[in-house]
Amino acid sequence: MLVLLFAMLLSPAGQPSSDRAAQNWAAVNSGSRSLSDLSPAELQELMLLDSILRRPRILPSDTRAACLDREQSRTPSELEAAVADLKCSQRR
Repeated sequence: MLVLLFAMLLSPAGQPSSDRAAQNWAAVNSGSRSLSDLSPAELQELMLLDSILRRPRILPSDTRAACLDREQSRTPSELEAAVADLKCSQRR
């Protein structure tokens, strides 16, 4: 995840892609640009930004059980279960 966020910091054009993604987000939402106007790299940045914004937040007041319920799918793989366990490990 950290590598992905680091890779997102600089775009090939030299403009920080997080800034570009935020600008494109605003432009698409205002109607001044459409998704078809975006390059593949811009579209990918926008999709990443969208997934970050839609991701549920882990609240400090969550219990471990509530955190695990939210983080895991119905039948998590071993990897998904381990990731959820790590994310929720500091909850009571």
